[in-house]
Amino acid sequence: MHMQTRVKGSNSYSDLQALMQVGGQAVEKENGTVMFIFSSDIAYREYRRIRREQKEGIKRENAVRTSYPNAGRTSI
Repeated sequence: MHMQTRVKGSNSYSDLQALMQVGGQAVEKENGTVMFIFSSDIAYREYRRIRREQKEGIKRENAVRTSYPNAGRTSI
């Protein structure tokens, strides 16, 4: 039998997006908490990697925004 990895989840869009990418399942329990179920430890590690990359990407975007506050804006 294969081992499942279960962790406390959330219903944030980016968490669920990463969960779907690795084929995990989100289960809402009676008390309203969300649990993420991964088919294997490997799937869970892949999920963590995706979330880390998402967070680093957001940090990079914010760093660029503060360094170049007008970047990406066009004035007519």
